[in-house]
Amino acid sequence: MFFSDVNPKRLEMAKEFGASSIIHLKNGETPEETCQRVIASMGRMPDYTIDCVGFEATITLGLMATKPGGALVLTGMGQSDVKIPLISATCREVDIRGVFRYKNTWPLCLQLIQEGKIDVKKLVTHRFPLEKAIDAFEVAKSGQGIKVIIDCKS
Repeated sequence: MFFSDVNPKRLEMAKEFGASSIIHLKNGETPEETCQRVIASMGRMPDYTIDCVGFEATITLGLMATKPGGALVLTGMGQSDVKIPLISATCREVDIRGVFRYKNTWPLCLQLIQEGKIDVKKLVTHRFPLEKAIDAFEVAKSGQGIKVIIDCKS
């Protein structure tokens, strides 16, 4: 499994969760340049790519990196309108699939947690009491946290 991000902390977390290859995205790098690094890192183009950001550059990267006949899954809710290289994706027969709020994935996720195959507690990097909710949102906005929890019971 390959993972890329601009945040080194998230990259380290991805390695802990099983990413076999990670790439630190560089500011100013074109999607074409990043695509070449992805392919070099993996040794091939990925069969499936999941975009969790939803921005034009990340969707473009996903389309470019995915192998012909593969699929790009869009889960990120970034920009509502984006310009993407659709002809390239069409000619290479890359399927574009959307997922909204991860419908129908909860039963499998809960099963994996119950079986101890994944430990989601590691994802929670910050906890705040309700009266510090503004601080929690600032941490989340800054990119310092992976999952930031506001505890409404304290």
